Amino acid sequence: MWTLEAKLQEMMNCSSIVSENLIRLLDKEENTPTFVARYRKSETENMTPEQVFESAKNIKELKEIQKKQKSLVNTLEKENKLTPDIKREIEIIDNIDDLNETIAVYKTAKTSIFNKAIEAGAEEAFEEILEMCRFGSVNLQRMKSEFNRKNKNFLKYIPLIAIPRLLPELSKQLSLDLHNILLKAAKSKSKACKNQEKYANYFTFSRNLQELADHQYLAVLRGDKEKALSTSFTIVGGPWNVRNSIASGVIAQTFGKAILAEKQLSKAIMEGLLDKFSSMELRRLKALRKKRAEDGSCSVFRSNLKALLLQTPLKARNIIAIDPGFANGCKCAVIDKQGKPLKFRKLFLRKKDDFMRTLEGFIADFSVDIIGVGDGQGSREAEAIVASLVSKLEQRGNSNIKFCTVREAGVSVYSCSPIAAKEFPDLEPAERSAISLARRLLDPMTELVKVSPENLGVGQYQHDINAKKLSEALDDAVEQSVSFVGVDLNTTGEHLLARVAGVGAARAKKIVAHRNEKKEFKNIEGIKDVKGFGAKSFKQAAGFLRVYGGDNKLDQTWIHPESYHLAKKVLRKLKMKIEDIGTDRLNLAASRVTPEDFDIEEETAKMIIDAFRNCEEDVRKGKDVALRTKLIQLGELKVGEVFKGVVSNTTTFGCFVNIGLQRDGLIHNSKMRGQTLAPNQAVTVRIEEIKGEKLGLRLIEITT
Repeated sequence: MWTLEAKLQEMMNCSSIVSENLIRLLDKEENTPTFVARYRKSETENMTPEQVFESAKNIKELKEIQKKQKSLVNTLEKENKLTPDIKREIEIIDNIDDLNETIAVYKTAKTSIFNKAIEAGAEEAFEEILEMCRFGSVNLQRMKSEFNRKNKNFLKYIPLIAIPRLLPELSKQLSLDLHNILLKAAKSKSKACKNQEKYANYFTFSRNLQELADHQYLAVLRGDKEKALSTSFTIVGGPWNVRNSIASGVIAQTFGKAILAEKQLSKAIMEGLLDKFSSMELRRLKALRKKRAEDGSCSVFRSNLKALLLQTPLKARNIIAIDPGFANGCKCAVIDKQGKPLKFRKLFLRKKDDFMRTLEGFIADFSVDIIGVGDGQGSREAEAIVASLVSKLEQRGNSNIKFCTVREAGVSVYSCSPIAAKEFPDLEPAERSAISLARRLLDPMTELVKVSPENLGVGQYQHDINAKKLSEALDDAVEQSVSFVGVDLNTTGEHLLARVAGVGAARAKKIVAHRNEKKEFKNIEGIKDVKGFGAKSFKQAAGFLRVYGGDNKLDQTWIHPESYHLAKKVLRKLKMKIEDIGTDRLNLAASRVTPEDFDIEEETAKMIIDAFRNCEEDVRKGKDVALRTKLIQLGELKVGEVFKGVVSNTTTFGCFVNIGLQRDGLIHNSKMRGQTLAPNQAVTVRIEEIKGEKLGLRLIEITT
């Protein structure tokens, strides 16, 4: 039987000590993955946050397997079906899918037809058949006649009793994997799907589940759900080609060769057995392939979401944002450096001159130099007007104005939410949307955390993924991003505070209430006065909270309070004081030492030195939004031209790059030169193909 420590060590490819540490830190001590990734690096041998999160997920799954194993063993023991061999078979299973298959094999059938077979005496009849088999001959004529006089279902009911006894052995001998499942998709004859052509790539599609890409499998499943495609799954190749021979051998091995002489009965048992086995294996392998696709997609989602949240804020800027639209007009908002709305106006694309005059007035009145345009319907037309205005202003000598595209995903959800209604009770949803778009440039993280991650459009096929699995992955990405940036305990709103590791929504509300009643916190320790903040929650959250202008300058670094005594030791060695934190003197002194210069655990010493050298550095630095001064037209492009752009999204089949067009171009995996890209990375690309409005790109180099 495997142990939790040994299996985690194998799954994470780590040492036994690290495996034991992870189980203690994440399971027994119940620390958050974010806390462990930042403050327990020495115990995890510098695992990345993603690896720590994966470890937490694996521990949870392995414990669930152990729980199910125990339950199955107890059930079989109560039913007098447990033998030493069966117990060993169950205890060596270390995969949730294999365990679920085993549970299905040993689970007593509860179907009405099985119950009817029991009531008809099929179980007693089958025991009598087995007794005959032990004597080397079977004569079923008398039994069959007597049984059929009562219910006429001998060949239907007897196999139902035999099959559960044969399935475990057949599963061992007839082993199938993803290569053996062929998926076929074709254009559906149903007229229910209005946008059937978007699945044209799958109208004549055939691939085994092993060779299938994650996005292809999810696309086919969605197409089948929307009745755009008709799909079939078939078992092919390998041991399946000799299934009859294997099944006959299992029947003879289990019940004796004599039963094979009764051709009608043995045929009925074999057909029922293979039918049950094939349906069970199809279900298992389809679920396994979907899990793999979901895991891969969740990984892409997490990466994209973190990149979106960690976009560099356009701080200390007055910003105009345009939420484009045709019939109902474009909603235009101006916000100041603190995100406070200054002006709102509805503009119409068909009135270009009025549109430009209004924007020009806003630029002059509010000293605006950034204009953000939402990427929804009408954005191409709105950007064309903005580009014309920027060009006009450049000709007049004002070359400071730039514009960019802002992702609208989730903004309509926010505008109608209780959060938005509380922030702007007197404004219409359309006005809230425009303000939110502007704030997504001013401080992306603070604004985006107000929207559920599932609504931020950071990947593909999100509605086809297990909702709980996706939510856990995305929530973890938000927690990591917010925590590693750090938040000001005295100014941050409750929605951002709630995303800090160890805080949560309830404690965030209490922090804001405490702040309102008793004014600002003077130090991190003050949070212990907030109801609900005990030693455990303080430990998880403290390192990710900041207090500026308080009575302890260490509170404005990422050093955890548990290490303040060590930080003071480092300061003494450098002949510095706490008051020197944030000064060039300390920065210079810290840059001249290494962790080995101190009698402190290496990773802790490194963290303290880095904090003293980069006290105010924002981890979002260098992840800038792509600002433009002109609009590129698709008709102007030529194959072979080279452009600079910014990665907007990544998928399992490639990544999308914004080069200044309304629609992003695609770098397929085959054109990536073996590189791995992330959202917000600056890249140089070459145009490989122009097909309608679709743009195929090739990566030349990564420029950030």
